[in-house]
Amino acid sequence: MTSVKVVDVRFEHYRPGNTLGIDETKPRISWRFEGTYKVKSSQAYLVPWPSDEPLTSRQRYAVLVRAYLSKESEPTPWSEVEDVEAGLLNRQDWSGTGLISAPWSDEQNKPLPEDLFRKQFSINGGIQSARLYITSHGVYEAEINGVRVGDHFLAPGWTVYEHRLRYQTFDVTELLSDGENCIGTRVAEEGWSTAGSVSGDWQKVQNLPPLSEDTTLVAGSAEPTRRIETTKPVSKIDTPSGKLVLDFGQNLVGYLRIRVSGSRGHKITLYHAEVLEHGEVGTRPLRHCEAKDTYTLRGEGEELYEPRFTFHGFRYAQIDNWPGSLDDILEKVEAVVCHTDMEETGDFHCSNDMLNQLWSNVRWSAKGNFLSIPTDCPQRDERLGWTGDIALFALTATFLYGCHGILNDWLKGLYFEQKKRNGIPPMVSPNTIVDGLFAQVHPFAIWHDVTVLAPWALWEEHGDAEILDQQYDSMVAWLKSVPMNEEADKDHLWDSSLFQLADWLDPSAPPDAPQKSATDMMLVANAFLIHSYDIMVRIAEILGNDDSPGCKTKAAIAREQYAKQYISENGRLTSDSQTAYALAICFNLLAEPSQLKLAGDRLAEIVQDNEYRVGTGFAGTPFVCEALVQTNHMDVAYGMLLNKKCPSWLYPVTMGATTIWERWDSMMPDGSINPGDMTSFNHYAYGAVAKFMVERVAGLRQLTPAWTRCRVDPCVGGGITSARASHLTPHGKISVSWKVIEGGEVQIDMTVPPFTEMEVVLGNGDSDVQVVGHGEWSFKRRI
Repeated sequence: MTSVKVVDVRFEHYRPGNTLGIDETKPRISWRFEGTYKVKSSQAYLVPWPSDEPLTSRQRYAVLVRAYLSKESEPTPWSEVEDVEAGLLNRQDWSGTGLISAPWSDEQNKPLPEDLFRKQFSINGGIQSARLYITSHGVYEAEINGVRVGDHFLAPGWTVYEHRLRYQTFDVTELLSDGENCIGTRVAEEGWSTAGSVSGDWQKVQNLPPLSEDTTLVAGSAEPTRRIETTKPVSKIDTPSGKLVLDFGQNLVGYLRIRVSGSRGHKITLYHAEVLEHGEVGTRPLRHCEAKDTYTLRGEGEELYEPRFTFHGFRYAQIDNWPGSLDDILEKVEAVVCHTDMEETGDFHCSNDMLNQLWSNVRWSAKGNFLSIPTDCPQRDERLGWTGDIALFALTATFLYGCHGILNDWLKGLYFEQKKRNGIPPMVSPNTIVDGLFAQVHPFAIWHDVTVLAPWALWEEHGDAEILDQQYDSMVAWLKSVPMNEEADKDHLWDSSLFQLADWLDPSAPPDAPQKSATDMMLVANAFLIHSYDIMVRIAEILGNDDSPGCKTKAAIAREQYAKQYISENGRLTSDSQTAYALAICFNLLAEPSQLKLAGDRLAEIVQDNEYRVGTGFAGTPFVCEALVQTNHMDVAYGMLLNKKCPSWLYPVTMGATTIWERWDSMMPDGSINPGDMTSFNHYAYGAVAKFMVERVAGLRQLTPAWTRCRVDPCVGGGITSARASHLTPHGKISVSWKVIEGGEVQIDMTVPPFTEMEVVLGNGDSDVQVVGHGEWSFKRRI
């Protein structure tokens, strides 16, 4: 019997423990191997459902897996049992249920208290198994017999309600008892949801018409949002105005939980802010959002308070009117961190502490903005699913976290809204913007290219073509709706009369005009158009489609027209900017090798002339360092990456940032907040540089989808003497570490999972490359 074990058995892309009530009838199965092994079997990832019979509603299977590592080997031991249970797969499964509502209030334009529902019922006889299938328009928490059901936060999650309404499945067997029971949505004091505890004036619910047939009830693929961790404040601050402020040492997303004693009717107010400005909580960036919670004490000894249906983005909490002594307040208050419960899949560390802090900042911004949907920011009066941010961050997000579920769900809703707008997606999804330019059916490059870029990122990470097939019509609809220029020599480029957001938040743009970048807005738009065409050509090949949108031809013609419009013979671009050259290099827009070299040299010159400071906005930031390395300017790339002057990635770190900022100078050097109306201190877009840190600093680069072939080639420089990166791939954990050793050499150690080949660069370029398979390996190479 082999010593290898089969572990981590999964169904589709669900994590173990999240397979109660799934939508799939034939879920594919994946697993990983543990132990010392040589695997010759062909597949252990997304293996077809092993039964000819599909799952039916509520059907449950217990699955065990064993594997033969080769045709001649003994099988592995059976894996641990993993359970999978189908949800309600057909609309008729919901027959006999209906929508209920509390009586409607006339006060529809102001915040209303939560509604409270209860239903008492009897059970006679033994209870073998019980499930609760529940959803709502809005958010809910449920209790049975006074015990909370499940651990979800802000269930059912935010979706495009008129298209897809997610429901949850809970095993409530242990919560029920013979005889009288009570179920309720819990938004009040303990006891109201227990059998027999009826008091006060309870009204009958209103029975509403059934859901429209256009609305699909789905379990969805996204992991639940949960309360993930708690953290205590690190210090207590007395502000210049005499206010009490607690510092949690980390900008986070969640809420405050307090334990407090005081007289009945005493009110405590909690204010939340990301930064201090001149010693006081900086609330101006929140705009109309008050970020304020108020608690009125019962006056019955020590009380525990935590809000149930809100979250804030904050590092600092101002507490007004705290009763009694402040001596132990650091123990009485804690922050509850909330986000979608994604698996942490990627890590990075190096000998430079500031880069490590930058990595931490990216991670905290990613998880804080993945709360049911991918948002732009978690704190101000916005918190929306902006398309442009995730379009540029998706490739980084998929390295950091297992976010297939949340992005898959979000993309389905995006396409529904896109179909209602003649192929043009909304700027945010779910689309809640009702006025202004962003509410109009106006096409925007980058933001709407998310229809192509986000599914492509998921394909690259998982190698699962289902996401491409699912979203293919969305991609085609978008690219067909891009309005073209009417001039003959530009008719495969964007209509230049349309406003674009360009290199949004370029540091040279005025605070209140973030679209006024140094790079021509149409140059940026057309670069991303060609990039999307290129990806679509590859997607059509993967799916075996006939390229019905004609993207291959369109890309070729658009490239020619782009070159005529924006590129001179000497490699200079009409916009002589960091973003223009970075996009041209990384999107392969330069036809001749000589042009590529000239463009790279010019980019390096611009960066050096700018004292290695960043000169890019949303569009160019993910690509500028990579463009420098691709054109043999690694030293300049390191100079930019490690620069501490504003604007740079490390300037916020010098200012104490613990998340990625929306603007390079969200906080000015004098400690004042950027005067622009739009300033967030938790925005992941500029954190896309984390991909460069993994690929070039640590040296771990993915070459093929699902990480089946990778490359190790660290860029040793910038005074960095060691680095490491790891990633949980579909086939297992891959890791690389290197360190400078005596004799002018670098020692490289790596672990390669099954079904993966690793190219190890031991010389300059491709002059000495060794290819290895799964196992543990060590190499040395000259610096």
